[in-house]
Amino acid sequence: MVFRTGVTEFDEPTGGVRVQLPPPLVQVLKDCYDGLPLVDEGGKPLGKTKIVYGDRWMFLPFPPEVAWRQRISMDEIVDADGDGRRTLRLIAANKVGRWHGPERPIEVLQPGTRMCDLEVTRVTDDGTMLWFRNPKEQFVYTYPIPHDSWFYQGMDLATEDGKRRLTANYPGWDLCITARAGG
Repeated sequence: MVFRTGVTEFDEPTGGVRVQLPPPLVQVLKDCYDGLPLVDEGGKPLGKTKIVYGDRWMFLPFPPEVAWRQRISMDEIVDADGDGRRTLRLIAANKVGRWHGPERPIEVLQPGTRMCDLEVTRVTDDGTMLWFRNPKEQFVYTYPIPHDSWFYQGMDLATEDGKRRLTANYPGWDLCITARAGG
């Protein structure tokens, strides 16, 4: 057995299930579970595993000493530039590299540089968690290898109108585990 967890809900758009705990390694090796047998708790084969990724999520009130200021409402995330999207701007708080592919040099962004825009899709009622579409831009942090999450940690988030600033944390993925034929 590679991984076992409880099911929390059925996801109609993907035909998959949302689970209590994400599979280990899914943040690092996105397709490492694809093609593995998927079985129910009785051991009956359901098909081959395919993980479908959705929006990213970020828990804001961490670390605890800054939790008091790490909340935001969807009403505060305004569309100030009129493009029809509510975004938070991810701004470099320290040096970070923008990845343009293995054949091109890494572009070093200095603190204060706008890295990308995160299109926010929803926020919890208490303002402690937000979901956003994964940006197309890729970044490197310590090593010249792009990573989907490390570079967010400690960077700044700002509303389009500049009225609110938050500190970004390491984001996770909304994901569904689906079964494909051939199990």
